[in-house]
Amino acid sequence: QFLVTATASSGLAVSFTTTPGGHCSVTSTGTVTILSAGTCTITASQAGGPNYNAAPPVDQTFAIGKAVLTVTANNASRPYGVANPTFTSKISGYVNGDTAASAGVGGTAGLTTPAVLTSPVGPYDINVDVSGMHAANYSFIGVKGILTVGKVNQTITFLNPGNKTVVTPPFDLGATASSGLPVAYTVNKILGVNSWCTVSGSIVTLTGAGFCSVTASQVGDTNYN
Repeated sequence: QFLVTATASSGLAVSFTTTPGGHCSVTSTGTVTILSAGTCTITASQAGGPNYNAAPPVDQTFAIGKAVLTVTANNASRPYGVANPTFTSKISGYVNGDTAASAGVGGTAGLTTPAVLTSPVGPYDINVDVSGMHAANYSFIGVKGILTVGKVNQTITFLNPGNKTVVTPPFDLGATASSGLPVAYTVNKILGVNSWCTVSGSIVTLTGAGFCSVTASQVGDTNYN
């Protein structure tokens, strides 16, 4: 609410009116209440008195702009190589006790990101398109959110090659990582004793009768743990 004032050359009190059912209301003493977006015309009148004729009414018209609602994309996250989640948003900025229902908010915000399944680890904008949203007394602005693409776990498939003999020729250990990254091999000691084998790349060579213990590992990269 706000107050309008007017003066008459007679010094007599001025009263105020406006068209009923419009975008504003006014008390006779000049207290204006905004009802909706549009235009408001207020008429100032002075009916005269014993010594003065009535004054010609004077109209003043002003615009009532829409309030602004902010549509903010909620932040989201996902692992690398996984489809984007369904994005959501929230609306703020209602006035006069309005809700989405009472304000007549229609349409939905478009929420998109440039991140695709194979986009590397990192932050990506969640963009907000409010062009499809509407309400009689509100306009809309969008605020971006952030999609965080994080590293994903990986596993190693490493089958035991089974028992061999000392005359078995060198053979490929054949371990694979679910990430597709190369696997490295390390020969282990058993109870403090060296294993009877060596490994070069993925090829193991047996060096005597006994046990051979090998660990397959993959240290990850920017996208994989």
